[in-house]
Amino acid sequence: MGTVEERVAAVEGRVGEQSVMMEAIRQSIDRLDQRLTAMDSRIDQRFTAIDQRFAQIDQRFTQIDQRFAAIDSRFVALDDKMSRQFQFLVGIQVTMFLALAGTMISGFFALR
Repeated sequence: MGTVEERVAAVEGRVGEQSVMMEAIRQSIDRLDQRLTAMDSRIDQRFTAIDQRFAQIDQRFTQIDQRFAAIDSRFVALDDKMSRQFQFLVGIQVTMFLALAGTMISGFFALR
């Protein structure tokens, strides 16, 4: 064993080495923190871009829904028009049937 001064010098040397190693670790941690901060900002930008794309897709679906609503209203109008024409056609057929039946009945009684 050495003297007290040698021991203190050895301890100071070790503490000095540990201080240098601690400083290197701090610098490494700072660089890692900077890299993580940069990565976090890039990820935030990507998520913002993705959110904007989803907003655009939602807007497109809204436009498509509006187009389908317009087409639906046109089909409803067409259905109403066809219903009126069908009623008109049935009315003409009933009128023709009654006219034909009346003619046949009058012809039957005229021959007697």
